[in-house]
Amino acid sequence: MGNCYEPTVNKNEQILFQRRKSLSTIESYSKWHTLVNESPALCLSHLNLFEKDVIAAGFSNSTIRVWDAYSKDENKLHLEITSHFSSVTSITTLQLDEKTILLVSADDMGYIHTYDLKLVEPLVNRRQAHEGAVKSVISMKLFIKNEPVIVSGGLDGKIKIWSSNLKEELITLPGHENGVFCLNSCDFNGTNYIISGGFDRIINLWNPLDANNKLINSFTGHESYILCVTSLILNGKEVIVSGSNDNKIKVWNALCSEKLLKAWNPIGKENKKLLMTLFGHHDAVTSLISVKWNEFERNKEFIVSGSLDGTVKIWDPAADLREICSIKVYFGPIYCLTDYVYMNEIAIVSGGDKEVIIWKKVD
Repeated sequence: MGNCYEPTVNKNEQILFQRRKSLSTIESYSKWHTLVNESPALCLSHLNLFEKDVIAAGFSNSTIRVWDAYSKDENKLHLEITSHFSSVTSITTLQLDEKTILLVSADDMGYIHTYDLKLVEPLVNRRQAHEGAVKSVISMKLFIKNEPVIVSGGLDGKIKIWSSNLKEELITLPGHENGVFCLNSCDFNGTNYIISGGFDRIINLWNPLDANNKLINSFTGHESYILCVTSLILNGKEVIVSGSNDNKIKVWNALCSEKLLKAWNPIGKENKKLLMTLFGHHDAVTSLISVKWNEFERNKEFIVSGSLDGTVKIWDPAADLREICSIKVYFGPIYCLTDYVYMNEIAIVSGGDKEVIIWKKVD
């Protein structure tokens, strides 16, 4: 996943980079708990189990491990799952009802598994979903047939929507010209969308329930393939945030129509969909999460990014996405991120080559 070229930076981007670089960081996090592993952690998620926050991680050695997030006893591993036969590439949670939350995972052989962690034998269902690796799996509240759905993206270039029990393929989206590497879901104006990014350097926005035009918008501008996507509301505007192998984070106007673009820019020389480019990482941006933390004001939203350069950065949308924190992980690259809040304590969880680390904010 390393870079295969030297990324270029135009003059305007360089000025923005220097301005952001001059701003001092105002947040600080320290290593609170380290979970040592034998192989790289490729994906992370968190859920509440038995009234405890637990961290679930998928590893390149095909295992899934689940820990009590708040316990500092490293020997208190809640569960280890070994049902996969290849690298676990993506992991998420699926809320079936008030009492049932499933863990959903995907692997490099094209399989998706679902688990009920409250069962003695947690594996509930298993299905080969794609021809080739599944690089991303998410859950959505589309409630097709009165149930939430599972969405998967694979190296076969397809995006598939599955029933929660994995028994039925409900919708197939054409995906990308090359493999689909990352997925996320968002709710803009009461409509649920799918965001996808691929090896074709394109970010797509889909409305899977729109029979006439499932592809709502496409965004181009990265110089290498897309590794992660997320979304948030920025100054009242729905935006998509993408991270790429070109080391950059880009912020896009999610619902800007082509008709409006032509009205703004009839010559077509500028990319009006692109709102800004964020600089700071020195290697591929592998993971992005948007989080709402009750920090300085109610429900304040942040973007957190992780990179192969071994840093986690926090960006504040309320301050023009200024970088307000940079956490350096000295042991190696970061492949995945998640977060959780326990008793008003904010934590960021990073996964890398040999460790899963829980970071707590320093008061």
